[in-house]
Amino acid sequence: MKATFALALACLLLADGALAGGLLKKYQPPRQGRRLAASDELLVITTVAFGDNVVACKVWDPDTMTWDWPSNPTEFTAAGKAQPPAADVKKLSSLICSDPEAAGDQIRTAVQAGGSQAQAAVYAIFTADCPSEDAASEAYGAAIDAVNSGDPDKVDAVSSWFTNFAKAADEVGIPVCMSLAVVDTSTAEPKETRDFHATGPAPAAKKSSRKASPAASKTAGRR
Repeated sequence: MKATFALALACLLLADGALAGGLLKKYQPPRQGRRLAASDELLVITTVAFGDNVVACKVWDPDTMTWDWPSNPTEFTAAGKAQPPAADVKKLSSLICSDPEAAGDQIRTAVQAGGSQAQAAVYAIFTADCPSEDAASEAYGAAIDAVNSGDPDKVDAVSSWFTNFAKAADEVGIPVCMSLAVVDTSTAEPKETRDFHATGPAPAAKKSSRKASPAASKTAGRR
């Protein structure tokens, strides 16, 4: 039974073909992660959600082995209106369009550094206007793949990076929620979950911009 669950989860992690669109698409589901061996017991799986005005956090569903929306989600808005250094945003945006893999490495280090560097990196991800709509997603994918190997012993390092990313996004006015789950691969049950989200309350008069990609019901991944 353990091998069956692990291999089923591995298939979902490798089901990359259903994803489409760049990171600018609201509430894009996670890009897929590494191959999961049947002998693995725990795996850190992540996702990111974002919206135009408000955001809600997704939850890991062990029955479907996907990230899904809670039935009664708490929504948040971004609290800040900071303007990151324009020159830094322009430079990184250009790199995202021309070389997403290299941009991902810069995003990883900038977010890890925090402050204005993280603000510029996060802002560039969400505003880069590239000929390829997948460029921003690929850049973020390269960054998070370097941050999260899936190793549960590194969950605090992933949490630290997510904390900086969510804080920077909040400061520049982009509502996001980064979520992670430490999943038991023998049952698909989450042993621990953590959320990192915008800090402002959702305006009562506004409708949520929360949307799920058509691929969200088909895929799950380490992101």
